[in-house]
Amino acid sequence: MGEGIMMTLEEEKVESKIACPKCGKLNPLDTVRCIHCAAIIKRPEIYDASA
Repeated sequence: MGEGIMMTLEEEKVESKIACPKCGKLNPLDTVRCIHCAAIIKRPEIYDASA
């Protein structure tokens, strides 16, 4: 009844999330901007690629 989708989101591993440095809420790992406060989330991979 639509419950299945919510259950999967709740059960998602914390390892597959990245916390926003500004608001501290969890975002998907590939997020560049926080889905909650729109702050830019800086990830090590981005620095490695540009270096």
